[in-house]
Amino acid sequence: MNLELLVYNEDTDEEYYIPLTLEIEAVTGFYNSVDDDDVVNIVSYGQIFSVKKTHALMSKLNFKLN
Repeated sequence: MNLELLVYNEDTDEEYYIPLTLEIEAVTGFYNSVDDDDVVNIVSYGQIFSVKKTHALMSKLNFKLN
């Protein structure tokens, strides 16, 4: 699954997205960001990844975890 990972640059105090590939099988959970409606936090191998929320992504996550 091709995602857009939200990263924070401490030097410039800016957030931006970079490409991230993650297998849907590796996702063990997810939850919506409390600060940004356009971001979902995905849990994989004990790590949390903040990625851009899309309809396609949410459909895959809901199908996988239900």
